[in-house]
Amino acid sequence: MDDLRGKFNALVGELATRFLERDGVLRGVVLALVSRQHLLLLGPPGTAKSELARAVTAAIGGARLYQVVLTRFTVPEELFGPVSLPALEQGRYERIVTGRLPDAELVFVDEWSKASPAVLNSLLSILNERLFSNDGQLQSVPLWTAFLASTELPDGEEARELAAVVDRVPLRYTAGYLREDASFCRLMQRPLEETPPGPLLAMDDLRQAREESSRVDVPQAVADALALLRRELRSEGLVPSDRRWRWSVEILRAAAWLAGAAAIDLERDGDVLIDALWDTPEQRPALAGVVRRVADPLRERLVQAVEEAEEAALPALEAHTAAASGDADARTKASKLAVEAHAKLRRLQASLDGLQVPGSMEPQRASSQARCNELLQRLLADVLGVKPS
Repeated sequence: MDDLRGKFNALVGELATRFLERDGVLRGVVLALVSRQHLLLLGPPGTAKSELARAVTAAIGGARLYQVVLTRFTVPEELFGPVSLPALEQGRYERIVTGRLPDAELVFVDEWSKASPAVLNSLLSILNERLFSNDGQLQSVPLWTAFLASTELPDGEEARELAAVVDRVPLRYTAGYLREDASFCRLMQRPLEETPPGPLLAMDDLRQAREESSRVDVPQAVADALALLRRELRSEGLVPSDRRWRWSVEILRAAAWLAGAAAIDLERDGDVLIDALWDTPEQRPALAGVVRRVADPLRERLVQAVEEAEEAALPALEAHTAAASGDADARTKASKLAVEAHAKLRRLQASLDGLQVPGSMEPQRASSQARCNELLQRLLADVLGVKPS
C-alpha cells in the first residue's frame, strides 16, 4: 500500500517541477484520481490549464484518453461518435463510440462552458451516472476522471443553464498567472519544448487506490462535524447539494488514504473541503473560514493571525512607499498607520506565544510567528526608522 501511495506522491513531485505555484491544484488532481471524481480548473488564457491536464493523463499508462476543445458550434458527433449507417438502415440511431468520449477512461474538456445544450445533456449522465444513452439504450462508460477547463464561470441565465454540469464536478480550482519573481525566472529559463515523463501510474493503480480508499472509516464525530459545517455554511448563504456533500466524503476518504490513515480526521483532512463546496470563486474565502473554524479551530486561529497581521502592516508599508516623495502630511499619515500596525502586531505576537497547540502544530505556529515578526521588523526598519537590535 505504501508503494502505491508513493506512486501518487511521485506524480505530484514530477508535475510540481513543471507547473510552478500549483501545489493546491496538484493535490486536487491526485484526490480526483484516487476518489474517481472530476475536477474543474478556472483561469485566464496562458495559465497552462490544458498543458496540466494533458501531463496528468500522459502520466497514466495505458489509459484511454479523449480530449476536446468545445465551441458553440461543436456538434454531438464530434464527442459521441458518428451515427452507424448500417444501424440507420435498420431504423436505429446508434452511434459508433469507439475512440470518442463514451469510450474514454480519462477525459479533458476545454472551454466546456461553450457547449451546446445537446452536448451538455449527454455530458450530464456521463459525468454523474457514467451512463450514455445510445439509441435509447443506456450503456455504462469507463470514465474514471474528467478534467474540465474554462477561462471563467458563466453568469446570469447562462450560469443557470450550466449549473447542473458544474454540480457534477466536485473539485474546483483557480489558476492565475505566476506571482513570485523566482517562479517567473525559472519559467523563463526552461526550454519551450519539454519531454513529458513516462507513465508513473497505471489504470490498475487507480482502481486499487479507489478500492482501498473506499474502506476508510467515517467516524460519527466526523459525520456530526459535517452536519455542523452544513448548518454554518447555510447561515452564510452557501448551500452545496446533497450530491456534492456525498462526493466530498469520498474526497476526504482519498485524503485520509493518501495520509496512510484508516479513518477521516477533519483536523488533518478537512481543508480539502474548501475546494469542493464553493459555487463561485468569490465564495471561497468565506467558505475557507467556516471550514477551518469547524474542522480545525486552532489552525484557523493561526491562519487568521497572519491575515490580521498583513491587513495591519501592508497598508502602512504601502503608505510609506507612496509618501516617500510626498508632503509632510502624507509621511505623518504613514507613520501613524505604522504605529497602529506595530501595536496590533505586538498583540498578535503575544496571542500566538500564549496559544496552546499540540506538538504536531508547532511548525504552523512557528510559521505564523515568523510572518508576524517579518512584518514587524519591516515596519520598525522601513517606516519607523528603528534598527534591529
